[in-house]
Amino acid sequence: RGFVLFIPGVKKGDYVKIRITKVLKSVGFAEVVGKLERPQRSKRFETVNPDEVEEEPEPESHYEDTEDFGEDEEE
Repeated sequence: RGFVLFIPGVKKGDYVKIRITKVLKSVGFAEVVGKLERPQRSKRFETVNPDEVEEEPEPESHYEDTEDFGEDEEE
């Protein structure tokens, strides 16, 4: 469904400025006008050194260890 442009001398991943020279029904042809620098991609995640990682303290529990696994006690 897309429109394909054929550009001689360009490889996938190249960043170039082009001029369209011919347009057909579903394809077109173009020529390179200039080379462009690859845009800087922003990082989605920051890389951290393991020494920089702060461990969160474990929350204090209000529970008591028992032997009856929560069974009701008879009083």
